[in-house]
Amino acid sequence: MLITVLTIFSVIFLIFLISLIIHLNLRKYKWIKNEKYKLENNEKAFTYKNILNALGGLENIDKVDKDKVYLISVNLVSKKKLLSFNIKHQIEENYIVMSVKGFNINLFLNKLKKQLEKETT
Repeated sequence: MLITVLTIFSVIFLIFLISLIIHLNLRKYKWIKNEKYKLENNEKAFTYKNILNALGGLENIDKVDKDKVYLISVNLVSKKKLLSFNIKHQIEENYIVMSVKGFNINLFLNKLKKQLEKETT
């Protein structure tokens, strides 16, 4: 009886030890991957750079007015990427109106306006 209890305890201990080693290795791998690639390099992340790329890049943007982004070419806008970021958008003749639930899109528009002013000067 004692031998069976000890063998069961040792098997449980070995399983726990193996799972702990696997967990620590995966955590180290994720930490190294995050340090190496960062959030900015993730194409699916909701970042300024990725939203700008979905709009066709800085070269595609003509000007920014209140909630409208005037574009040079509407065809360069990646609608799938905007939807993957949960950005609701309306594309008119030469501008796009965007809105996001839970995020103030005006912050993005202000940063974009400042970057456009910096590029033109």
